[in-house]
Amino acid sequence: MIPGRLGTGAAPLQGAGQRAVRPAIGRRLSHQPTQHPLGIAELGGREIRLGQQFQERLRNLLPPLQRRGDRCGLDRAAFQQQRPSLLVGVMVVLVVAGLVVLDHRVVDLLIHDRDNPDPWSGIPPPPQRRSWLNPDPDLGWIRAGRRAAAELSVDLTTLTSVGRHERIAELVALDRPGLQVADLATGPGRTVRALLAAATEPVRVHAVDAASSLDDDVLHDARVRSVIADLDQSLPFADQVLDRVISLNVAEHLADPPGHLLECHRVLRPGGLLVLAHSDWDTALFASGDDTLTRILVDRFVSTVPSWAERADGFMGRKLLGLALNSPFELVTAETWADCHRRFDKGSVGWKVAMGVLAATKDDPELATKAAGWVEGLAALAAEGHFLFAVTDVALVLRRPE
Repeated sequence: MIPGRLGTGAAPLQGAGQRAVRPAIGRRLSHQPTQHPLGIAELGGREIRLGQQFQERLRNLLPPLQRRGDRCGLDRAAFQQQRPSLLVGVMVVLVVAGLVVLDHRVVDLLIHDRDNPDPWSGIPPPPQRRSWLNPDPDLGWIRAGRRAAAELSVDLTTLTSVGRHERIAELVALDRPGLQVADLATGPGRTVRALLAAATEPVRVHAVDAASSLDDDVLHDARVRSVIADLDQSLPFADQVLDRVISLNVAEHLADPPGHLLECHRVLRPGGLLVLAHSDWDTALFASGDDTLTRILVDRFVSTVPSWAERADGFMGRKLLGLALNSPFELVTAETWADCHRRFDKGSVGWKVAMGVLAATKDDPELATKAAGWVEGLAALAAEGHFLFAVTDVALVLRRPE
């Protein structure tokens, strides 16, 4: 918790490693001239005691000041006589500067503490000013929802992991050595990791994305090559150089999905495979205590473009087959599945979709309040072991004709 505002009876200010200046209110000083020992300054009629580390820094300031006085022709004895007053003055200036900075950064949080009101009581938190500490006050309910999801009383991280990426790796069919594979919009590399685990022969995986965010173990694998590219542009490969291409949850964010399939066709060798897969977000299923509200929230999530994306289509999963049949590819297989997700810890698929729901409702205060309560309900179900989430994935295997 943030300490109380500095003043009479205030708690000491704590910093990283307990190295920060720790003001403590002492006895009131008399108005008679006083030779203050090092580490004590008078500010507003009160003693301020400073830590040992700060005292050492002040000691280090004195020799340069004394040398500067010598260069300016000041009397060394006079300097020594004024040394205590000079030291006190330096300490006062530094302490006052620190208090000014703290006032700007902390006082608003002391007066308007977002953690004091109960975010689940239905009472909105106090008004917030937009500042560098709180750039978007409207996101308070999103943070509250995340806090509820994070405060589960049981450990759900040991449950079975999602099988989507392993299924995709199986469809890629790494059936011979030396295959050149591209994973588009690779993100942290979960599909890449599944590919490497499934490969029984040497393979080269090109992890393509607009920025490199691969997990360290994936990035440092000698079989992986990180490629930076804008997927709305031509793919960064020559014609007919790849054996496999994976496009998972990419199409909905592209300006020209049919053109994307043409690019995949161009870079594949004859007989090469494209695994085109997408989640159909409109099929998101949550076990909750309010089915009507859940439907409203999922609809809002599906129809809202995320802040980090230029475009989105929550119905893309069901549109993949139409895209494929109007492309030069041959359809090999079409599959759907809906993995059962029991996890609601941070980073799980259900948690991510719930956070997307909160973000999608932030412009509607009434619905945002209901969404925050809905997330609290999901967290409670997860704590009891009753949480369930599923979403339908559609996966097509397409072949470039020989």
